[in-house]
Amino acid sequence: MKTAPSALAVRQFHQIKEIDGLRALAVTAVIFFHAGFGWIRGGFVGVDVFFVISGYLITGILDNQIRQGSFSLAKFYQRRILRLAPALTLTLVFVALVFFVITPPILSGDLLHSLMASQFAYANVWFYATTDYFNGEGNPLLHTWSLAVEEQFYLVLPVLVGWLHRRHLPLRPILGGVLLTSLLASIWAVSADKQAAFYLPVFRAWELLAGGLLALVKPEQVPGLVRPVLGPIGLLLVVGSMLTSTPQMPFPGQGALLPTLGTLLLILSASYGGPVNWLLRLPPLTWMGKISYSAYLVHWPVTALAAMVLSLHAAAVKAGVVLISVALGWLSWRLVEQPFRQMTPTLPPRRVFKTYAVVSVMLVGFFVLMQHMSSELWRRFPLASQYSHALRTDVSFFHADSCFLTPKNARSLTFDPSRCARPEAGKRNVLLMGDSHAANLVTGYDKVLGDTAHVMQATAVGCRPLLHTTGEPRCTQLMEEMLQRWVPAYGHEISEVVLTGRWEQSEVADLIATSAYLRRHVGKVTVIGPVPEFFVPVPLLLAYQDITGLPLAHRLFRSDRRVLDNALRTALPAAVGYLSAVERICPGGQCTLAANGHPTYFDRDHLTVEGVALLLSHISED
Repeated sequence: MKTAPSALAVRQFHQIKEIDGLRALAVTAVIFFHAGFGWIRGGFVGVDVFFVISGYLITGILDNQIRQGSFSLAKFYQRRILRLAPALTLTLVFVALVFFVITPPILSGDLLHSLMASQFAYANVWFYATTDYFNGEGNPLLHTWSLAVEEQFYLVLPVLVGWLHRRHLPLRPILGGVLLTSLLASIWAVSADKQAAFYLPVFRAWELLAGGLLALVKPEQVPGLVRPVLGPIGLLLVVGSMLTSTPQMPFPGQGALLPTLGTLLLILSASYGGPVNWLLRLPPLTWMGKISYSAYLVHWPVTALAAMVLSLHAAAVKAGVVLISVALGWLSWRLVEQPFRQMTPTLPPRRVFKTYAVVSVMLVGFFVLMQHMSSELWRRFPLASQYSHALRTDVSFFHADSCFLTPKNARSLTFDPSRCARPEAGKRNVLLMGDSHAANLVTGYDKVLGDTAHVMQATAVGCRPLLHTTGEPRCTQLMEEMLQRWVPAYGHEISEVVLTGRWEQSEVADLIATSAYLRRHVGKVTVIGPVPEFFVPVPLLLAYQDITGLPLAHRLFRSDRRVLDNALRTALPAAVGYLSAVERICPGGQCTLAANGHPTYFDRDHLTVEGVALLLSHISED
C-alpha cells in the first residue's frame, strides 16, 4: 500500500543547496588538511560530514520510493554505479599510469592490491589489514577507504529498509537501535583498536545512520523556538571541529559526535532558512559542493605525488596541491561525472551491470600489465632497486608490543613494566624513554653497551618523554606512570635515562624541566637531539639519485631539524648529556645516507640497523 512520505523525504528530489555548501566545507577541509596547512588541524572530520550527508540522502530516497511503490533494487544500484564508478575508474587509471612508474617493485605489489581494493570496494578492510604506523601514508589510494565504507553501506541499507517495510516493522526504532549499537562499539574500539574504529564499517555505520534517521524526521516536529539557532550551532560545531580536532584525540567514537551533530543541525536548518543557510547557498560553495566527489578522488593522489617528489613543506607546493586538486576535480566532474549521470534514465540496469563487470575485468588486466612494465623498467637500475628494499625493513627491533605501544596493537593501553622496565642487579641499567625514535634505538643500545648493561624501554608512538606530555591515553598514562611513580621508586637503581623523540621547538622548555626532574632521581640523564629528516623516504631519495644522477639529498633535507638541534644544544644545562644526531649523521652538512651499500634510513626519519649503528658508534661500555 502506498503511503505519504515524510516532508524531508519529498525534498530529496529537489536540490538542497545547503547540502552542496556542506559538501564544499567538507572537501575543502580534507584537501587543506592533507596538503599540510596547520591551521586546519581537524580537517579529517570532513569525511564524517560526508558520511552523514550520504546517509541522509540515501535513506530518504529509499524510504520515499518504497512508500510510493516505485523502488527497484536494480535501478538503485544502477544509479550508484553511474554516480560513483566513472570518476573512480578515471582516478585509478591515473594512479596506475603515474605511480607504477615512480614506485619501485618492492612496493608495486601493495599498489596493485590497493588498486583492486579500491575498484571492488574493500579498500577500508585492505588498509586496516596492511597499514601501520610505519607505512600507508604515501599510498595514493589510502583515501578510498571512506568510499568503501559508503559503498558497503549502500549494499546493506536498501535490503534492510526494504525488508523492514515488507514486514511492517518500525523503521526509526530499529535503525536507531543499530545506530546506538554502532556508536557504543565505536567508542569501545577507539581504545581497544583505533585502526579498526577508523576503517571498519561496523564502527562507522552510526554516522551514516544518523543522517538516515534525520531523513525520516518531519520538519514540523521541531519546536519553532529552536529553529533559528539550528544553523548557527551546527556551523559552529562543524567548523569548530575542523579547526580544533586532532588525530591524537579519541576518534571516531566520541570524537566524531560534535561534527556529526553539527552536520545534522545544518541539514535540518535547511527547512527553515536563516543567515547560515544563505551562506551555504552562495554560488562558490555550491559549485565546490557539486565537484566535491571528483575533487576528493583526485586530491590524495596529487598530494601523495607532491609529497613523494617535491615535499609538502613549501607553502607554494601546498597551494599548488589545492589548486591542482580543484582543477582536476572540476575536469573530472565536467567531462566524466556529468555525462554518465545524464545517462541514468536511458541505460537499463542490466546493461550497466554487464558493462561495469567487463570494465572491472579490463581494469584488473591493465593494472597487472602496468605492474609488469614497471618491474621491467626498474630492472634497468639495479642499485636503485637495491636501495628501495630498505622500504621494507623488518621493524621487529622496535619491540612493537607492550614495550612500544602502537595504535594498532589491541594491548596498546597496557604497558608491562615488569618486562620492559625492570632493573637488573649488578648491571648498568639504562632506560630509553620516548616515541618511535626511542624505540628505534633500543636494540642498538643493547648491542653497543654489551653484556654488562641492561637496556630497558618505555616507548609509545607519538609520545614525547615529558612531564607535561600530550597525546592519546596510551602516551599520557605511560609517561605519568614512569615519571611520577616508577622513577621515584627505582631511580636509585638506574645508571642512565635516555630521552629522545621527534622533538618540536615548543617542547624545549618542558624538556629542560623534565631533565632537571630526572637528575634528582637518577645518576645520568642524556638527551638525543632530533634525527635529521628528509622530505621523501631516504631509500627512494637514493634510488631517484641513482636514476637521475642529480644530487637530491641537500635539496630534500629538513633544515629546521638542524635549527632545533642547535637550540637544544644551547638550552640544555651542562649537567645533562646531549647527543647530536644531526652531527653524527650529517657532520658538516654532509649526510651519510648509506653504509656498506645499505640505506641508513627506511623512511623519512627512522633509522635502519646501519643508521642506528652510525648514530651510536661513539658509545662504549664505559
